[in-house]
Amino acid sequence: MSALSIVVYIILGGFSWTLMEYVLHRWVLHQWPPFCEWHHEHHRQPKALICTATLVSLGAIALTVYLPLYWAASAEVATCFTLGLLMGYLAYAVTHHAIHHWPNSRVAWLNNRRVIHCLHHACPHHSFGVTSTVWDRVLGTRLTPLTPPAVKGLENSARV
Repeated sequence: MSALSIVVYIILGGFSWTLMEYVLHRWVLHQWPPFCEWHHEHHRQPKALICTATLVSLGAIALTVYLPLYWAASAEVATCFTLGLLMGYLAYAVTHHAIHHWPNSRVAWLNNRRVIHCLHHACPHHSFGVTSTVWDRVLGTRLTPLTPPAVKGLENSARV
């Protein structure tokens, strides 16, 4: 496999994470028991250390991403793509933790993510992306701080 192919598959994996994050957050964590009950606790207690066990996440990624790619393509493709996806997952885990536990960041991007995630906690049917707003934009679930409160269906306050 060429160096360019390695980079391309890693980037594709990282971008694919943004879709996986959106799908998992919107449909699994907000609709499927018991995940939705656990996630509801996170919304009720955003500072509590409630999360999916890393081994569960890694096992799910191995079964749903790595192994199918290994069988359908090759070990190299599966490894590079999954590496990119895992880098996205790590970015998500660190970002989500920072949003809730690292106040007053000097990083503008992180502060923006905090505002967007705060909107999600206040209006849980919108703004599902934690690391990216791409899929919220594409699928029409994006809120911004400028969205009028009446459109959000709530008062203009939220807890993060």
